Amino acid sequence: ARWRAWSRQPAGAGLAALGAARGPLRCQSTAATEARPDSAPASSASVGGDDPLIWLEEVLGEEALSWVRGQNTRAVEELGNPEGTEAYKRILAILDSKEKIPYVGRIGDWYYNFWQDETHQKGIWRRTTLDSFCTAEPAWETVLDVD
Repeated sequence: ARWRAWSRQPAGAGLAALGAARGPLRCQSTAATEARPDSAPASSASVGGDDPLIWLEEVLGEEALSWVRGQNTRAVEELGNPEGTEAYKRILAILDSKEKIPYVGRIGDWYYNFWQDETHQKGIWRRTTLDSFCTAEPAWETVLDVD
């Protein structure tokens, strides 16, 4: 019922009312707040104002990395290590397969594809013509090599 009532309002009216009534919206996980180390940097409060999770934004900071390692350990303890499962091995074999079908998008007369493999781990942006793409071995021209 709430969804229907909200959707009958003029476009944007529901969001505008929500923003006016509650101020800025924030999504927060209580797990990060509760699990925060007691030794938070003194600069955390001044940089983020009232954001208790600002310390996580320093993604290469030791405090954030330590918290992430702890969460990873907790997840493996509760769920188990996925690397030993048969499903993990099957999925990894599919992702590492050399028999991939390139997904292309057309821009003008060219067909573009972003490709990753063992040679191009970060990927390449490449293009070909429709005639070439329809062959067993398309002739790709590299447009951008991210590696």
